[in-house]
Amino acid sequence: MTVTMYVVSLPTVSGSYDVPEQKERCIFTSDESNAQAVAATVPGGVYYPWGVDTFGSEYNYGASDGISSTSSTTYQQKLRLTVSGISGGTYRINWSLEQDTASAVIQTGYRVQINDTTTLIDTMGEKPDKDQYHPSSGFDVETLVSGTYNIDLDYKTNSGGGAGTNIKNVHIDFWRVE
Repeated sequence: MTVTMYVVSLPTVSGSYDVPEQKERCIFTSDESNAQAVAATVPGGVYYPWGVDTFGSEYNYGASDGISSTSSTTYQQKLRLTVSGISGGTYRINWSLEQDTASAVIQTGYRVQINDTTTLIDTMGEKPDKDQYHPSSGFDVETLVSGTYNIDLDYKTNSGGGAGTNIKNVHIDFWRVE
């Protein structure tokens, strides 16, 4: 295998920062069949000669901050984030919420699902304090193919008999990690 080292001048970079126009350099290797570039730091960011850095791309965010209530023992949807036209890759899905109970010592729960089929979390817990919101958050990393996805956060109570649960400040965000 023959490896040849090259030094390549990058295009002139300019912007709204107090750095004069200048050229930076990027070193890459080639074995005649596969060229791989090393990212070069340039004023105002990073230059990727053969593509872009995917980390943090395809960011999507949804929120439902208002209070919703249910006394149902089956899941009720609080928030749906629809992401469309994403590329295949690995994504991080984050969620956060605050939940309380209408009476002391009842169980409340929530779940997060992709397309109403893939469950990322399904949790029930006893909330000992009436009318005191308890925060909860989490994340999961999923490998997805290109397409459109619905990410839901649903909630319920497990008490029956009319004792309910309230939920507020529900947030979901979604971004590519590789």
